[in-house]
Amino acid sequence: MIRRKVTALYEEEHMEKALQVLKKEKTLSIATVARRHGVPWETLRDRHVLGRQNYRQAHADQQKLTPFQEAYLVKWVKKLDDLGIPARRDLLQNQAQRILDRTGEPGATV
Repeated sequence: MIRRKVTALYEEEHMEKALQVLKKEKTLSIATVARRHGVPWETLRDRHVLGRQNYRQAHADQQKLTPFQEAYLVKWVKKLDDLGIPARRDLLQNQAQRILDRTGEPGATV
């Protein structure tokens, strides 16, 4: 059986709101809160009961760009799109390297 990667069909802020509701309303079930906020109950359970982090937080130490640097790169890509220039991989890597060279650790590479 081939497993496909499931992409999140919810916003992280919905998950955060659901977690807040679970902390305040002890009588509500995880499934009920998950349904009301449109998030997977399994993920909500893992975050609430087991204390798991979202993917971005769990792998933050493996990222080469900080969230601020990444946001800058996203803005740059949107500018390219506005100009009708495709954001090719080599362009992205070069721009990410420039960002690291300016603001990152010396010798860091993309």
